[in-house]
Amino acid sequence: MKLDQLYSSDLNRCIETSSLLFPDQNPVLMSSLREYDFGDWEGKQYRDLADLPHYQNWIANPRTITPPNGECFKDFTNRIEQGFNQLLNEASRNKHSTVGCVTHGGVIRYLLSEYAPNLMPFNEWTADIGKAYKLTGDIVDVRRGQRFSLLQVVPSVVKTNG
Repeated sequence: MKLDQLYSSDLNRCIETSSLLFPDQNPVLMSSLREYDFGDWEGKQYRDLADLPHYQNWIANPRTITPPNGECFKDFTNRIEQGFNQLLNEASRNKHSTVGCVTHGGVIRYLLSEYAPNLMPFNEWTADIGKAYKLTGDIVDVRRGQRFSLLQVVPSVVKTNG
């Protein structure tokens, strides 16, 4: 797929994925597209955290409970909104019609919950590895608060298991 511009989280795993999926593109790296900061829970598996009361409270109330030394949900969503608005503004200013964004599951789920045509809350969306989520619509309308008009889920052409 030919893009007018590619954006990516500035974390290595997204930069590497960008180079595999779009080898001829130089992505604009954005820290605002980073994954949710899990703080002390970063890199841990469910079995490591399952018995912690704070973790159980967070699972039940992720919008109001913050992981220790992590990011609150409001800061996470504000960061994504700031970055996505920057992306939309640049696309509009440069008259780009096709832009790509390589980012993380939580960011994808949030963007789908806010901008996909089908209304579903954040926690009901999935962002499966090896799939791309293509939103189609008018940037002017989206910048005015409307949702994209079409969502397509497409498989990646890159092997996801090495």
